[in-house]
Amino acid sequence: MARQAEAEREKRAKIINAEGESLAAAALGAASDKNTTVVFPAPLMSTIGELGSFLAREQAARTQPDAAGAAACAHRHSARPFPSR
Repeated sequence: MARQAEAEREKRAKIINAEGESLAAAALGAASDKNTTVVFPAPLMSTIGELGSFLAREQAARTQPDAAGAAACAHRHSARPFPSR
């Protein structure tokens, strides 16, 4: 008798859960038809901002190489791979 009552409670809980999911899906579908706004989580937005500033710095470095960077590059290419004896 107790098993049957427990099974009945579980059955009702699953039905209630499924009805809730169905209502939520219907509401989400109706909202998506009316609104085209996309909401991104905050960590994603900050990552996009950081990526944008990084790409801007990289673009600036490509268009205007600084004197220190050019000197370091020239030094690396003129250095001998092994010390002379």
